[in-house]
Amino acid sequence: MCLLAPENPCPIYAMPPLARNAIIETQKNTQTPIAMAITAALTAMSIACQNQVDVCRPGNLRGSSNIYSMILADSGERKTTVDKVFMKAFYLRDEALAEEYAKLVENYSTEKEIWEQRQKALESKLHKEIRAGKDYKTTESELKTHLNKCPVPPQIHRTIFNDTTIEGMLKYYSDSNRSFALVSSEGGIIFDSRAMSKLGILNSLWDGGSLFIDRKSSPGIFLKEPRLTISVMVQPDVYHKGFCTRKKELVKTSGHHARFLMCQPTSTQGTRIITGDNYS
Repeated sequence: MCLLAPENPCPIYAMPPLARNAIIETQKNTQTPIAMAITAALTAMSIACQNQVDVCRPGNLRGSSNIYSMILADSGERKTTVDKVFMKAFYLRDEALAEEYAKLVENYSTEKEIWEQRQKALESKLHKEIRAGKDYKTTESELKTHLNKCPVPPQIHRTIFNDTTIEGMLKYYSDSNRSFALVSSEGGIIFDSRAMSKLGILNSLWDGGSLFIDRKSSPGIFLKEPRLTISVMVQPDVYHKGFCTRKKELVKTSGHHARFLMCQPTSTQGTRIITGDNYS
């Protein structure tokens, strides 16, 4: 049973030429429903733009350009296939950043060890000079200068998350890394994750405004204009009988789903015709 209003033709003509051509090519190659390809493309565009562009609206209103989207489609509709097409660049970027971070951590560990040995040497020298009644001001100044040059641990940058908590995702937040995406072509993973238990925070992140998040075991974190994209591809039964049943009233009263672009396209199964020469 379709959970949405009767389907209307997708306004692919409204997409910019570059995006429109990519969507058409993806739909042709994967033979997924065109609405699914459009929604996946919008998600990729949101992730790419949300940290760079805000939207100015009439009435001197300004808002973030990120979107939340949800695709309801049965197994076999190639949700994962179309997700990989449009999300590939982001996955590769996160992989490259993780490799770079590993190298930075190794270098940091070496620098920190050298710094600590230098600190011990200066402290020992200072201690001896004080006990001997010698002038220790020069050594004291050297130690102060050294302490102010403590190596700073590298920050890992990551954009795409699947199964996580809000706190786990936002620990990556920094002034240079305030853009995140909660993405899954197997939406049950996201619905079962603890991130979806904080609907109020997710609603605030959709708005794009600054907020403060308290923590139980560590100091809270102030988020200045964070940006979050959510893309959930899920089977209708999993969505309807799982997430909606458990959080039915909260979803309604909080306006959580009103923030989502919902898509439940007509299936293309049984109509996919193999064409062209590039196959075996």
